[in-house]
Amino acid sequence: MATARTIAVLFYNTPRHGMTYRDPGADHYEEQYRSRVVANLRRRATSFGSVLQVDPGGQLAVS
Repeated sequence: MATARTIAVLFYNTPRHGMTYRDPGADHYEEQYRSRVVANLRRRATSFGSVLQVDPGGQLAVS
């Protein structure tokens, strides 16, 4: 129900305020998901007394 309302509000407000809709794309959502997962893993590693590191290649390492 909340998703339907959000879509309806966007659909209504877009022409009303002269906005153009720009789809952020799948990559945007994948990056948000990855950031959320890394933040949760970092928090869990800290609770165990470890440090989570992300190397430039995107791999995770616990030290």
